Amino acid sequence: MKYVDNTENYYYYEQDGIKIYINKNLIIDDEISIELKAKIPLIGPIFNVKGVKIQF
Repeated sequence: MKYVDNTENYYYYEQDGIKIYINKNLIIDDEISIELKAKIPLIGPIFNVKGVKIQF
């Protein structure tokens, strides 16, 4: 995964032409994995995300 740019409220990554925005309030591990699970017509893509946690 390629780290592209830093915005005010989000970390911005790009992988395989897909732009990914992760809110800065989330906890991000040293390594994150975002995998495309399926593309469903009318719903869109579904992703599996590892290495991102919710901050309480």
